[in-house]
Amino acid sequence: MKKLSRIIVSGFIMTCLFGMTVFAAPSRDTTGIDLSKAEIISEKTISTEDAQKKVDSSQASQTVVVAPVAYDEAKDKAAFEALTEQQKAEAQTKANTYAASIDNENVEAVLAENGYTFKVKVTAPEAYMTNSIEDIAQRIADEAVKADGKVDVDVIAFADLEINGVDETAIAKGVSITIPIKGFKAEAGKTYAFAHLVDGVWKTEKITELGDGYIVVSMTSLSPVQLIKYEKVDDTDTNKDSSSNSNDTSSKDSSAASSDSNTSDSSSSNKSPKTGEALPVAGMVLGMSLVGAAVVTKKSYLK
Repeated sequence: MKKLSRIIVSGFIMTCLFGMTVFAAPSRDTTGIDLSKAEIISEKTISTEDAQKKVDSSQASQTVVVAPVAYDEAKDKAAFEALTEQQKAEAQTKANTYAASIDNENVEAVLAENGYTFKVKVTAPEAYMTNSIEDIAQRIADEAVKADGKVDVDVIAFADLEINGVDETAIAKGVSITIPIKGFKAEAGKTYAFAHLVDGVWKTEKITELGDGYIVVSMTSLSPVQLIKYEKVDDTDTNKDSSSNSNDTSSKDSSAASSDSNTSDSSSSNKSPKTGEALPVAGMVLGMSLVGAAVVTKKSYLK
């Protein structure tokens, strides 16, 4: 009986141990994460598959991914150094304004590897980068439309992103970032592109969700990022406007010339003759007077 009891107890203990080994929750991969520094908001896991489904929404048609655009950082730095102190301060103000478009208290990043949700730190980009940011945005939009037309471009936000306590190793496995943008609303007819600077080029990333007041993007590195919007300009309308303006200008020029001509003629007929212009008339009058005097003298002599 005692032997049977020992067998049952041993079996129970082994079952418990085996069960704990089989059913214990798998540990999260914290490679590249310093949990003492990282600001973890949530440990709820969000599947990569669910995140990717969002890209199939109707709003996805308003986003674009294009070939990388080269960036000449040395040129921007040199141009910045050539500025006056006041101009440098204005460039920094411009950088701060771009970064302020982002609600930096609510930017969140979910690591694909372990599902941790972290708070993202937002700072203004280097001031020297504002030298070419509009040009970069224009080139991204031009790359999107190719030779299919011209575009009007706006930079909505431009900032540096960082996750405290999380290094490149962890981010390289994939991260989904929700970026709230103040006053942002997806506009009909506009196309949006999100790009970040990596290895000397501006690389566009897929916007997985485009909503009122925020965007969600998937990345494998953090760096200066920018969100732009652009709208294709109809060349036909542009040419019509140009032609119309040209015709209006020609008509105005013609009217002005005609008016000047009429004014000149009118002025000529009304003005008093100058001294030089009066000499021929005076000569004729003098000649007639002398002839008359000669005739009178001859008659007097004959009498």
